[in-house]
Amino acid sequence: MAPNNFFGDYYLCNNTKAEFVHVAHTEVEAFSLSKKFLMGKVFPKYPNIYREIKEESKYRYNSQIKDDIMKHKFSHIEVVNKRSTYNNI
Repeated sequence: MAPNNFFGDYYLCNNTKAEFVHVAHTEVEAFSLSKKFLMGKVFPKYPNIYREIKEESKYRYNSQIKDDIMKHKFSHIEVVNKRSTYNNI
């Protein structure tokens, strides 16, 4: 990810758990806002902003994030399957 980026908004807005484990490859400076705070205090006060974030996060997740992660996942599965086949011989 590029500097000044964020993630997790899709999972938050859709009240789902992350499908993947995200690991940083370099040092990260970050802050977070809790789901309880956002859903309990911020989003009820600003429903239009919540709706906008939800729509944008769904689009961004499906068009930019999920495809790359799924490609990596399937390539990793292929590598693991090759290893397990080799070990069984």
